Amino acid sequence: MPDGLEVQVASERSHSKASLNQAFDWEAGADERDLEQVIAEKDRQLAALREIAMALGTTLDIDELLQIFMRHITALLAADRSTLYLIDDERCEMWSKIAQGEERREIRLQIGQGLAGWVGRHGEPINIADAYNDERFNPEVDRQTGYRTGSVLAMPVRNARGALLGVVQVLNKRDGVFSSADELLLDALTSQIAVAIENAKLYQQALLHNQQLKLAHDQLARKMKELDLLFEVEQAMGRAVTLDDLLATVLGRTMELIGAEAGSIVLPDDKAGELFFHTALGGSGESLKKVRIKTGEGIAGWVVSNNQPALVDDVSSDERHLASLAKWAGFKPRQILCVPLPGDDRSLGAIELLNKREGSGFTDEDQRLLTLIALQVAGGLGAAREREAREKNARLATIGQMLSAIVHDFKTPMTAIGGYVELMSCCDSADERREYTQVVYRQIDRLQEMIQELLQFARGQTEVLLHKVFVGKFLDEVEAMLKREFASSCSRLELRRLYSGAAHMDENKMHRVMQNIARNAIQAMDPLGGGTFTVTAQQSGDWFELVCQDTGPGIDDAIVDRMFDSFATHGKPDGTGLGLAIVKKIVEQHHGEITFETGAGRGTTFFIRIPLQSASARAQS
Repeated sequence: MPDGLEVQVASERSHSKASLNQAFDWEAGADERDLEQVIAEKDRQLAALREIAMALGTTLDIDELLQIFMRHITALLAADRSTLYLIDDERCEMWSKIAQGEERREIRLQIGQGLAGWVGRHGEPINIADAYNDERFNPEVDRQTGYRTGSVLAMPVRNARGALLGVVQVLNKRDGVFSSADELLLDALTSQIAVAIENAKLYQQALLHNQQLKLAHDQLARKMKELDLLFEVEQAMGRAVTLDDLLATVLGRTMELIGAEAGSIVLPDDKAGELFFHTALGGSGESLKKVRIKTGEGIAGWVVSNNQPALVDDVSSDERHLASLAKWAGFKPRQILCVPLPGDDRSLGAIELLNKREGSGFTDEDQRLLTLIALQVAGGLGAAREREAREKNARLATIGQMLSAIVHDFKTPMTAIGGYVELMSCCDSADERREYTQVVYRQIDRLQEMIQELLQFARGQTEVLLHKVFVGKFLDEVEAMLKREFASSCSRLELRRLYSGAAHMDENKMHRVMQNIARNAIQAMDPLGGGTFTVTAQQSGDWFELVCQDTGPGIDDAIVDRMFDSFATHGKPDGTGLGLAIVKKIVEQHHGEITFETGAGRGTTFFIRIPLQSASARAQS
């Protein structure tokens, strides 16, 4: 109990004790009463006071306390009935909290109205032998109830600070009129009533404060969960590789936080004019993924069509409910909360939760949270669709660039084929025609190899046929191939054979490497009037090394850091930037490495190194 309240209670009890002593002393001088009757009366009063004191110490229920008080006041003062009026300061009224007998449980009076109202306005007690002889008395209540008011004792109820809390009115003393001893006794009891009222107010305030704190704590905890969920949704949108991952993660966490048994995300199929369950969890979720419904059909369809939320407490009574779908799925929804996924001009779909696990159903707070989540999901959905569109456009652009590269790379063999076919048409010698035919066949084989290499590059395939190749024979083939490249060029080719042993490689793919690097060198040197492209074959430790050097202008700084990236090109009107990307991939497939040096006025040099021995031989050594 607070210190101030203890002082208040002590003060009130001291006051009431003095008043009771005065009441007992006054009665002790009544000669007309028999001593045994006096003692019995005092015992009865003491027993009542003990019960009141016990009630004060054991309960803080104001209704229970005041019922005890009023029952004992009526009995102690030998009255017909008693009533407690409490002050309502906001409405300037007095209203009865407790009453006995046939009297109504609540009577409201204007302060100043009637005898009790007069005490409430002036704060002074009154003791009247006959109410009808007092002009302050209002007989209207008697006329309404048929009750006859006679003697009246009314006492103000004040707290320790002197503030008026109410008025106790006692009616009709059974054996006459109320005495001075009755006034003293009632004054003492009203002090105890004031203590009870003040204690109850403090207790109710404490309860209210605790309830407010708990409510604030619960709201804060919910807000934290909401923020955590929204943060997780944001993270999921950043981490999700696919749209399926994103929607499944978001739906699962939403169901967990709001407490739903099942849920789904419905998206439209604009071409078919239908809705389909893209994501479904809980209940019969897997089977729902196979279902399609017409636009506007069911509660989810209505939400998508009208772009408005729906909170249904009793699904069976909602005419929008698609009962046939629920029966087919084998899941009985009781409540449904469904909100749209908002788009710029129409709904992008809907997110739907079914059957609240706890409580009577989904709440407005649940709907507010689901709407916030739907906003984020809609944003993620829109971003995913934009990303898919960009990726599709990028793939189309890549295909276009690949086709451009193929057309570019096919020029040389196609030109050769056309030339030799023309020669064949003009040649009378069967031997020459057979020779030209073999050349055409080789060029056709080369075209097929180029097509295969491009497809493998596009698919990321890493298949190479590594076997022992004699470098001398390989260099002869390279020289013959490159002479045809340089035949129509103003630049010239030099080949230096410093190693003629064996190496492990796929010679067809390595032919492609040398052809691409030589072609780039020709394109760089010819605009300057020509130059020299030197190929040096040598051994460098356990590596077979090909050094390819041109005397061109060097690589532009704009692409030097992305030389081997796909489609990195600069300054070549018909270049695609795919050749060096293929070169790097082939070299890496040989477990080798490729580097380069370049500079203005010094040309560009590529260093290609592949292992001399096979992987198994290297492992054994």
